[in-house]
Amino acid sequence: MKQIWKKLSTLFLTFACILAFLAYPVKGAVSSQVEDSILENFQYLIDMMNNYSEDEMTAQIQNMDSTFLSGMVDEYYGALDKVGSFKEILSSEVAVDEEKEIATVIMRVAFDKYNAKLTAKCNYNASATAQNFDDLWSEFTVTAEYPISALIKNAEPSTLVIAAIVIIGLIFAIYYMRRVNRKEVPKEESEGATVQETFPLRPEPEVSGSMNEEELAIVIAAAIAAYEEENPGGDGYVVRSIRKTHSNNWRRA
Repeated sequence: MKQIWKKLSTLFLTFACILAFLAYPVKGAVSSQVEDSILENFQYLIDMMNNYSEDEMTAQIQNMDSTFLSGMVDEYYGALDKVGSFKEILSSEVAVDEEKEIATVIMRVAFDKYNAKLTAKCNYNASATAQNFDDLWSEFTVTAEYPISALIKNAEPSTLVIAAIVIIGLIFAIYYMRRVNRKEVPKEESEGATVQETFPLRPEPEVSGSMNEEELAIVIAAAIAAYEEENPGGDGYVVRSIRKTHSNNWRRA
């Protein structure tokens, strides 16, 4: 059996000494060297779990009596069953809370099936009195980044029912809002119609498209009289009656 616990012990002592030298007892802004040391220590722990089996890690960390390492092994190897084997580190960063003196490591990792986010917290200012990993590290988590199709496939039946109810509720809410908006439009139109009734437009005078026989006779007679005044030597004209034919031509009877 490989002596993994010896490597972990050496790693812890080296890490604690580096932090004690760089971060303690000085408080305030954390230097980039401290952040790099925290990130390297965390990455080394991930590399060890990728190089050894779960049984090997579990058997060796029992000698170290570390709650953090035990939880880390269970969380990491348990996640591998869902996301697949390790491929590469996509990105990593250290977020420092100087008031609480806690640094949070955030690492995005690509696995065979899905990507995942690995996080852990480091109490970097406790390095001078630290006795084991539990004094420096805590709260290791692996969060798989599942696509929507995988979430639906792996969801519990009760979760799918709740999601369906929420979606149906949203559809009915949108439908109801659209109906309310449609009802408001006729109301506005009726208000506009009331205004028009209150202030009616002045009606246009009706214009007759044709004359009756009497009016036409007067017009013709006036035209003949004007002609006779200009030509006094004529025999004169007498209009006895006026008749309208189908061809809309007026004939003298």
